[in-house]
Amino acid sequence: MQNQITIGYKQILNLVYLLPNEEKKKLIIDLQKSIEPKKERVFGKYNGQGWMSDDFNEPLEEFKQYMP
Repeated sequence: MQNQITIGYKQILNLVYLLPNEEKKKLIIDLQKSIEPKKERVFGKYNGQGWMSDDFNEPLEEFKQYMP
């Protein structure tokens, strides 16, 4: 039977603080390798793929009774 332990962010930082400097460096390198770099955003990638009807701002028939 396996026991599950819950540990918080501050507890992890405290444990890392106790590591020797060489171990800290190894840990940082391993973490950097495991984190995926963010993809660069491309301006205008979806340009022309959306549309808006010409009567977008016109009042809806369903709400005529509520309008002045």
